[in-house]
Amino acid sequence: MANQASLMFYYVFTIFIITMSMLCGASTEEKKAHIVYMGSLPEGQYSPLSHHQSMLRQTAQLDSFVETSYIRSYTRSFNGFVAKLTDIEKQRLSNMEGVISVFPSKTLQLHTTRSWDFIGLQESATRNAQAESDIIIGVLDTGICV
Repeated sequence: MANQASLMFYYVFTIFIITMSMLCGASTEEKKAHIVYMGSLPEGQYSPLSHHQSMLRQTAQLDSFVETSYIRSYTRSFNGFVAKLTDIEKQRLSNMEGVISVFPSKTLQLHTTRSWDFIGLQESATRNAQAESDIIIGVLDTGICV
């Protein structure tokens, strides 16, 4: 009898461990910063922060999701926010009404602030003002950095 009880305890304990590892596995998926772009800001009374956090609550797998995932809202030139999301959360947000796109936030390294050095010219290089007058060396759009 005692042996059967031990065996039953072992099975129940094993099932419990497997179930807990599956449940915990969903919440330990790596979260990465994503930009949620929602187009232009609506006219009239609109609270971007409240709306963005409400959207995150609808996406939430855990009650503390908004507090741990929300990074910031964009409230001046366009409507959007940044949050740490799993792939599943990203997909849920992508399917919400009003969301145009959800894409990973990337930190890019600035290559140069000194074009002369970057293209290998010395400051003492011979210049031809007439030939240079209609040339644009480069235009950099650094995008949104988080």
